[in-house]
Amino acid sequence: MRHPILRKKIVKGNEYWYTGANGGKTFGRTDQVTHDNAKKAFLKHLSNSAKPAPAPVTEEEHTVPTVLELFKQFINHMRNQNRSKANTRRKFAECKRFALYNYKDNIVGNMKSTDINELILAEYLSILRIKPNKEKPISAYKNERLIRNLSERSIHHAETSIRQAFNFGRANYQALKSHLPFQLMKKTSVTRKTLNEDDLLTTDDISALFFAATIDTDQFRKVGIEKFIEIFGKENLKKAKHNFCDLIKLYCNTGARTGELVNLKFDDFNKISQTLTLKDHKTAKSTGETRVIYLNEEAFAILCELCTRKRKGDWLFCRANGKPWNTDSADETFKTVKRICNALGTPIRKDITLYSFRHYWISSFIMQKIPIATVAKLAGNSVAVIERNYARFKSSHLLEATNKVKLY
Repeated sequence: MRHPILRKKIVKGNEYWYTGANGGKTFGRTDQVTHDNAKKAFLKHLSNSAKPAPAPVTEEEHTVPTVLELFKQFINHMRNQNRSKANTRRKFAECKRFALYNYKDNIVGNMKSTDINELILAEYLSILRIKPNKEKPISAYKNERLIRNLSERSIHHAETSIRQAFNFGRANYQALKSHLPFQLMKKTSVTRKTLNEDDLLTTDDISALFFAATIDTDQFRKVGIEKFIEIFGKENLKKAKHNFCDLIKLYCNTGARTGELVNLKFDDFNKISQTLTLKDHKTAKSTGETRVIYLNEEAFAILCELCTRKRKGDWLFCRANGKPWNTDSADETFKTVKRICNALGTPIRKDITLYSFRHYWISSFIMQKIPIATVAKLAGNSVAVIERNYARFKSSHLLEATNKVKLY
């Protein structure tokens, strides 16, 4: 029997301390973490991952659940894991839609989970793709309530949710451990959206969003922003009690991901080094590294001002009720801010989200001729990801580049 060992592994050109034991884990890069520190983390990983004695199999685990029962357990599991509310709602809707599907006069939700196979799923996905026309309207189809004329991306999400539910069943039901209903079916592939100059924020967009974020959204929640402005005028709009404007300014000045700033605490801000230190971030599990965000003068000033009213252990960004922001509440408030912009005569495109500030920040750095390796380090990404997803230049920069080279 092989004993667990700590070894080195190269991932995307970087060398990490790594072990394959207990599911595998990295302990930081070899040029940043000493062997002694990596070994301590390795031994802690082994002790924490010691497998408990298997629990006795209950009668419920031996029984084959119906598809509806399986989906209910899966959604409850999602809620217990504190997943994003929007993500959980979407998976609930996708699972519910599949459970309502009528396959050969049998409702899928009432069928045994072991009776589901790739033929049923393939036919279901083909129905989601149907595009009704005058010759054959929706009412002419058997599963008319399922017809949505969905895009390939939406179909990909629907298929993924169904697959995840059955994978959950395999892990939690003894009767489903050997059931692989979709093993022979190729997963729906989605072509990555090509982003260009038109997808970036403009300076006018940013100014409008900053102003709208200072307005108290609670004022017009009942009557609507358009009616409120009509009654009181643009000059009498009450300022917001929350600090959402500071939050989106920080997104714009740091290029951080949505989830990285809403969870900030007082202890994450280092005034001496002018940085934010994040232990829990998107790539923490895969790299084992701490994410450091370096602050420019404006971002540093915002955080210094916030910290004068905070103390150790406090959340830096809070809503009007004193509770911290999360990705769901921040996204919902940003949608309201966009509505305010539209009502004030400065419309913002539908596809603009909080994550658009990250696109804008990285693209701006690249257009200012900052080396891509430096941009990747600041953004917490690899060079390959930056080149593939974010290196979008404005047409003026491309024209300037072509005129710099003399061909003859």
